Amino acid sequence: MSLIPEALAEDLEGLARLSRRDASLWIDRLNVWDSRHELPPSRTLDLVALWIARGFDDDRLSFEVAGVLINEVYGAVVMTDHMRYRQLRSIRHLNQPPKRSLPADGEEPFWWRVYLAFDAGEFHRLPDEDPVEAHTRPLVRQLLGDT
Repeated sequence: MSLIPEALAEDLEGLARLSRRDASLWIDRLNVWDSRHELPPSRTLDLVALWIARGFDDDRLSFEVAGVLINEVYGAVVMTDHMRYRQLRSIRHLNQPPKRSLPADGEEPFWWRVYLAFDAGEFHRLPDEDPVEAHTRPLVRQLLGDT
């Protein structure tokens, strides 16, 4: 994973100041960023996920805010797929959905791996375990080490 373009990083910095409640409102900016920074949507998602992972790793983003942000990335992909399906179905009278943007077996974009790392911190496995420190933080650090 290469460096985040400076202009996109500046746009993302505003997210670090969002509360958990407000973090879910930022997702509308993705389409703007795709076009403003001339990036394909998949690249924007990966760069946003990289920024979230780095922000969590260096404690600029709490687990709660980072989790909301990465869940919104997931939600954007699901909603895009749903809207694309509805549009194609109305135009072509499709009876089956088009190819999904969510990862299939063997395909794992970076944003998906970051999503799974945060998902791992949402569940207690042992009574005295902090799932964020036991699962999310090591997975995020591994992902960042691979970039």
